[in-house]
Amino acid sequence: MVEEDLARVSQFGRWRGWIVVDGKRTNIEPELWWGQRDRSWGLRSEMRTDETRPPVATHRNFFWTWSMFQFEQSALSIFIKERTPGKPHYLSGTEFRRETDGSVSHREVTSVEHRIEWADDPLGQTIAVADFTFAFERGEPRRVRMHGLPTRFYLKAGMYGGLQGWTHGDDRGENHAAHDVWNLDDAATRAVARTLSDHVVRLESGNETGFGISEYGVAAGYPLYPGPQKFPAM
Repeated sequence: MVEEDLARVSQFGRWRGWIVVDGKRTNIEPELWWGQRDRSWGLRSEMRTDETRPPVATHRNFFWTWSMFQFEQSALSIFIKERTPGKPHYLSGTEFRRETDGSVSHREVTSVEHRIEWADDPLGQTIAVADFTFAFERGEPRRVRMHGLPTRFYLKAGMYGGLQGWTHGDDRGENHAAHDVWNLDDAATRAVARTLSDHVVRLESGNETGFGISEYGVAAGYPLYPGPQKFPAM
């Protein structure tokens, strides 16, 4: 039986345009607005963590992160899933670098080491600081230190795993629209939002600094990070 059959693209960029929120317009200029795009097409397996629409899946014994790191002259995309520390059962990643002649070079990630300090967050899994060491098919390894910033975008609001009876792909009609306002300091709200988020991060790598986003989770049974396992990973 086929569980997943999809194509996926991750893209770095600098954005230009404008956003209006509550009647206030904010202009977006590429010098200040760095972003990532994550798209997939095809069939994806359901996480099924919506308790209002059983059955609910139990996710155990894994660590994973999908992270997009940007610097002025380089960028790193990484997706890793582990059940045993240091032995990923899924790994994909690429470093891109803007060369002096305007071209862009790239090299593929072959292994990743990680050491994570978890924040004292009473409501969920939150990375305070993480150190990554990336090895490539050629050249020297690269070390990146990641600092979690306050801003996070919780993917449960986008129906990841399902939310209050909704799941990805549900048809609610051509013009259906709805929204919620969440107080993320509220324990009950965070229990619904869970951990999965685009966590905005600040980066240090050698003499380069940058920003990015990191999605991550650690589930019960993964031996390296027992502390945050008391909270649902997804």
